[in-house]
Amino acid sequence: MKKDTAFITDFLNNCLIHIKKSICYEAGCFTTVDSLTLLSTGAFTDARIEKIHPLLFENEYLQKDFNRFENLIKLPVPVGVLSHSTNGNLALSTRSKEILQPAGFSDELRAAVMYKGKCCGFLTLFRSNKQQMFTQKDMDEIISLLQPISIKLYDFFAAPLPPGNTADWDKSVILLNEDMQITAANKGGQSLLDFLRKLEQIDSTILPRPVRAVCTKAKANDLVQTEAKICIHPFAGEFFTIHATLMQSQDQHFAVTCQKTAPQEILHNTASLYRLSDREKQLVNYIFLGNTTKEIAAALYISPHTVQDHLKSIFTKTNSTTRGELVWVLLNKYSFS
Repeated sequence: MKKDTAFITDFLNNCLIHIKKSICYEAGCFTTVDSLTLLSTGAFTDARIEKIHPLLFENEYLQKDFNRFENLIKLPVPVGVLSHSTNGNLALSTRSKEILQPAGFSDELRAAVMYKGKCCGFLTLFRSNKQQMFTQKDMDEIISLLQPISIKLYDFFAAPLPPGNTADWDKSVILLNEDMQITAANKGGQSLLDFLRKLEQIDSTILPRPVRAVCTKAKANDLVQTEAKICIHPFAGEFFTIHATLMQSQDQHFAVTCQKTAPQEILHNTASLYRLSDREKQLVNYIFLGNTTKEIAAALYISPHTVQDHLKSIFTKTNSTTRGELVWVLLNKYSFS
């Protein structure tokens, strides 16, 4: 499967169209996420949902409510229907009372798209006030669809990247006010915004989802004074990480910057794309640090023979033959297959 920056939204939209053949809904949203931070890396969103998207972000990251995605991913079956979770009393949900119902929606079905224990996307379906609530049959149907959707999403991300799209984001700076309106951006920042909008096929009046997500998370992190960040899949030719900081001043505002993703973070992401197990990922980290077989065995409390068995499996999955080649493959921006 070949792809370019415009295909991701087409892919997500096609998934929603396929779902609609089995489940009736008024509007939908399919969001890809960074598996480490669960922040949005891009989305296809119906126009009616686009209008309330900022409020949905704030509800997800700043408020307590039913069926938050960070809670859904911990469930054996990561699916929730708002009317079921509230036992029919939707007034208990701030999201329903203050966001969905005023926008004309009666119910919401959420599902976390999981692959090998990692979350790679959020799927949300909405029904209008003229439609009945989602049923258990609808939940069972979406559950049956989650596995093939997760495999297709994995296959999409694992497909080869087109060469020649390398961009240098390291000098990107974007400033936003408390309403998340852009107040200033340097040339690199504007280039980043243009690229992310192209990725989601949205116009210049809409703030890209990754920027909104990372700023909202920074706002949520303000009490512990931690920076928020999100790793973007390398549609630009390489992994890059967007950072957001809530600035301390009389008026609340955000500073957004971008940089190439650190090698160990890239290893984590590409190791997942090559379907390495958690133990194999641990070995990869030690190999990257230059540890010997004996040192790895001691650190992981396993025998050197077991280390070699794991290495054989890793080499097979990554189509590499030596440790040096393995690291090169995992760090190489065009190596997915």
